[in-house]
Amino acid sequence: MAAQLHVMRRKEALSLEPRAGSTLRTVKDLMEEIQMSHAIPISCQLLSSNGQQLDSADELPCRVLVTDLGPLRKRRSITEISKTEERGITLAQLQELMAFLEAEAEDGGKLPWRGQQDQEILQVKLINLYDLTHWVIKPATSSDACSYVELVADPQGQIPRWFVSHAWAEAVNDFVACVQRHSTLRQLAETDAWWVCAYANNQHELGKDLTSDPRSTSFFRAMSLCEGLLLILDHKATPFQRIWCCFEQSVALTSTRAQRMLLDIATAEQGSDSAVIITDGVTKMDLQEKARTIYRNTHGYEDSVKAHREAQFPISLILQALTLINVKKASASQALDKVRILNSICHQPLDAEPLDSSPFYDEVDRGLRSIFALAALPACAKGGQARRAELELIAEVVQKDTADRDTLNLNLTDMKELTDDLLGILAAGIPGRLHELTLHLTRCEQLTDLGVKALCPFIPKTLSYLVLSLHACGKITDTSVQVIGSALPSGLKQLRLSFGNCERLTDASLRSIAFPPGLELLRVDLDNISSIGDEALISISRAMPGSLTSLTLNFMGCHGVGDKGLDALASKLPKTLRFLELTCFACHHLTDRGSVALAQTKLPALRELLLDLRGTQLTEQSLLRMAEGAERPALEVLDWYFPKGDLHEHLDSLAALQAWLDARHTAAPAETPGALAGAAGPALLKAKKLP
Repeated sequence: MAAQLHVMRRKEALSLEPRAGSTLRTVKDLMEEIQMSHAIPISCQLLSSNGQQLDSADELPCRVLVTDLGPLRKRRSITEISKTEERGITLAQLQELMAFLEAEAEDGGKLPWRGQQDQEILQVKLINLYDLTHWVIKPATSSDACSYVELVADPQGQIPRWFVSHAWAEAVNDFVACVQRHSTLRQLAETDAWWVCAYANNQHELGKDLTSDPRSTSFFRAMSLCEGLLLILDHKATPFQRIWCCFEQSVALTSTRAQRMLLDIATAEQGSDSAVIITDGVTKMDLQEKARTIYRNTHGYEDSVKAHREAQFPISLILQALTLINVKKASASQALDKVRILNSICHQPLDAEPLDSSPFYDEVDRGLRSIFALAALPACAKGGQARRAELELIAEVVQKDTADRDTLNLNLTDMKELTDDLLGILAAGIPGRLHELTLHLTRCEQLTDLGVKALCPFIPKTLSYLVLSLHACGKITDTSVQVIGSALPSGLKQLRLSFGNCERLTDASLRSIAFPPGLELLRVDLDNISSIGDEALISISRAMPGSLTSLTLNFMGCHGVGDKGLDALASKLPKTLRFLELTCFACHHLTDRGSVALAQTKLPALRELLLDLRGTQLTEQSLLRMAEGAERPALEVLDWYFPKGDLHEHLDSLAALQAWLDARHTAAPAETPGALAGAAGPALLKAKKLP
């Protein structure tokens, strides 16, 4: 035994009683003695001295620290998962790992180990994956020669739902904070798992998981199982300079599979255990938050919720992608990995000398830069003129992207600093071959007709889907609507235009509107514009193509809309309509006379009819007319609001309408002859016997 041997476990000394005749000379001898005296299996022992890990063959130093890795092992035998790509790790398992580190730390969060590179004492909040692998993952799995996931996994298996791309440089604590926030935003289940290379790959047999062909590795196979990629950025944006990360992002985002992979970007907030994430599209949590606001029924407001949630993201991190991403110059821990990845990108023999330059390198660089440029766009737009240089760079990057991008969603809601010239800069970056474009400029208060004129020439002619919101852009006039009308692509199938609360608009704005001839879905919002009246509704009605299957018109608060406009609309409604939503809330000049034509319009294909006629002069007779009007044999869904004195009547189903009719028939049978042959036609007759 070494002279004055002191063996500690955490802060407590371990008493040793060597068996008669035994001598403790090596670390292995001590491990056997600890197993006998304290029932800590050798496979669960991690021995160190002065912050350095001890090998079983080492001679015993005077002071030894014992770390019991047993708490990480939840069952006697590991869960063998033969396919590396199916080894996802759950949030709970990551949190248990952090709890283990915290239990091993001294006061102040210091761990009893030193870092591999700088030899500094490690800390719970700062230990990275390189050091975690050395001090925990490999020792805990060495006796079974397995991956960490197999050590902690449930017997049912843990197929991943999300793939994590990251550099090992960030703190494990920050990594877990990002995953936890991601789980909350995406409302993932406790059993949902993320694929993380350090935990999924067998660190004792890396050659088995990292094959010569990068497209045959566990990384590539795991991505094919996942619905999305979570990119975690450290404070130096290291992943943008790591070739494995660039390759992962490129493969995921250029995949040709039917359902494209989502890309969420996360980073930990400095000095806290929380994280902020830019998500690919709105999340269920955003929709739930919208439902709690007064804008719960406002189309597209979920994008505003998303933008507000993401406002704290340090946008400088993402902007680094625009200059740092260079796949040819990216680094790799193993030089051979870089050779093979570059050759894989260029479709060259894997072990050949990589090309110095290649259009394939440029394509990867442009595609990735463009993706991150678009992610940074809303925050930069919010910065206004102070971010002009960044906005110009973003537009340039996006314009140079040669990828066949189909869809672009730009949410610039509440960007009060967005001026006409800045919008012109951004518009120039819109890819010219898009099929779908969503552009929210809601409440961009500085925009005028000049900004709209700068935008419209860049609306792609290839579009089949366009959403354009200028809601509450109070400086625009009729000119803007006229310019937009002239710029509508002829091949549009779906069109949503929002000009609500644009108080300078008049009926003249729509006088010459012409919708594309093959349009199938049309939504126009003109709510809360006091100068909009019947002539606007007449212009829209005249321009509606006969191909429409879905129509939504919102004239809430347009006091000039009355019977004349509603008559014109009813006479022009296409017989192909399957969905009709009409909001005339607070259109005070609308009377029972105006409802007659609408009630009598034959719409044989109509399946959904949504009406909001509160705040009008309509009486109960209008509701009767709607129930006694033309047959609509396909009707399945209705949601009607009608005035009732100072209150309103709400019928939210065919059954509710039937009950209303029955009640009225009972009260005054003479007034309701033939009511059951009303607006719902045969569908309403079927509802006759509903309880």
